[in-house]
Amino acid sequence: DNDCSGEMCCNYLKSATTKCSAEERRFFDQERRAVDLIKLVDRTLIPLANSESTDAARRDSLLLAAIMKTVGMDPEALLDHPIAENWYETLHKRVSDLFPEAYVTIYRNGAPTEEEYDLITAHDGHAKDEGEFMIPADKDRPEEGGARRLDVGLMRREAMVPYRQRGFCPRNMDNIVKCLVNPIKHSIAFAVPSDSVLDRIATVAPRIVECGAGTGYWSSVL
Repeated sequence: DNDCSGEMCCNYLKSATTKCSAEERRFFDQERRAVDLIKLVDRTLIPLANSESTDAARRDSLLLAAIMKTVGMDPEALLDHPIAENWYETLHKRVSDLFPEAYVTIYRNGAPTEEEYDLITAHDGHAKDEGEFMIPADKDRPEEGGARRLDVGLMRREAMVPYRQRGFCPRNMDNIVKCLVNPIKHSIAFAVPSDSVLDRIATVAPRIVECGAGTGYWSSVL
């Protein structure tokens, strides 16, 4: 049962961090992030995304609300009232903290460490299947059968796919992009405004033309 195995893994990671070195605790923390992220998508976001009783905009709103609750933000307080601060930047930072550093490394075209490779491939059954191969049994000892081997290089290549011509992402991130990243972009804005960017834009006001695209978030915070 995937739910039970996920819970067992999370419980083990929590207990293991109290009995290991700082470097081991860091690894367990990154592994726990990956497990928690997959659990959030599988248990909460995918069921909402697959809801047939609501239209696309409503589904995006439900997904956004679930994401905000996960990172400790109140969706009602922020979505149902005039925008008083740049809370999208806060949301972006908190959501980014859900992702293991290994995911960020390959997204930025960085070279993963061996541990980061292990983290990326550990939760990808497709990559493991592609990397497995059989060595035939010795013809002089056929009763011993063949041996199963793993092509680590192939498994790693299968586990990472190009993402928007700017880097890579784990293959199993597909549902994360659909259920976590896209609803945020659709409901708020594609780009995340930082306070420094908003301040810079404000220095040239009122010589700004509002083209009327998107949700109006940038205009509101300006």
